Formats: sequence, C-alpha cells, structure tokens
Amino acid sequence: NSVKFNHFVDSGPLGPFPSGTTAILECVHGISRGPVLAACDNGSWIPQEMGTCLLSDAKNSSNSVIKLDNCLKNYPAPDNGIVVYSNDAIHPPYPALTKANIRCNPGYTPAGSVVAICQKGEWYPPLPTQCLQFDKESLCYFQFQVML
Repeated sequence: NSVKFNHFVDSGPLGPFPSGTTAILECVHGISRGPVLAACDNGSWIPQEMGTCLLSDAKNSSNSVIKLDNCLKNYPAPDNGIVVYSNDAIHPPYPALTKANIRCNPGYTPAGSVVAICQKGEWYPPLPTQCLQFDKESLCYFQFQVML
C-alpha cells in the first residue's frame, strides 16, 4: 500500500508539496474504502483525509474494488467566474482524476476551494466555490485590545 504523488519539487516524502500536487492511494490488492485521490490546494489537501486499504477474501474482492468512474456533469460554475478542466475538456463526461479549476473574473476572489477532483463519478469537494467581489473595506483585520 502506498501514496504516490504526481511530482516532487524540492520535497521530501512527507512534503512540503506545491499547490496542484495530487496524491493517489494505491492498495496492493486494489481494494480501498474512501477517497483515493487528494489534491494540494493552497496549503490544504482536498479532501483532507485519504481512504484506507482493506484486506478481503478473493471471492468478495470484485465487489470492493473502487472504480474510477467518469463525472457525467459539469462542476458548477460560479457567478463571476469560470471552470477550467485539467484535460482541456469543455463538456462531460470528464475522465476520473480530472481537476476542475475555478477562476474568478477580475475584481472577484474565490470563497472556497479553487480545485475539485472527479472521483467515483462525483466532484470532490461537492460544494461549489463562489466568486465574491473584492472590496478593501470588507477585509478582516485582527486587532488586540491590551488591558493594563
């Protein structure tokens, strides 16, 4: 059982990994439960946890193999933004492991993940990103009040 990464850029086996790196869970017997793929997105893995490899007997193993099905629907495009797919496709079906990259229009910033991945026929994370208008006055500042 192992996790393989699509590239190493001055990274050790535990990182750090640049944004855009994908990790694929490979089980010795091809049997897994849970997500088999994660992508590094601005310092966070999506999804945050990988699946686990399972042991099973040979007669039941065919029912347990995770199939990498195509995604039959577009990832929801945000208002004031677009979705660009890693395989340059413009319509479904999208092959398994395709990345949907969210790009906001000028003056807008993403609120949510900027990368979704096609796994088992579904997009992960399933919640669409929003592109919100950037306004300097809406920035959050952390202020301390010192009590003497």
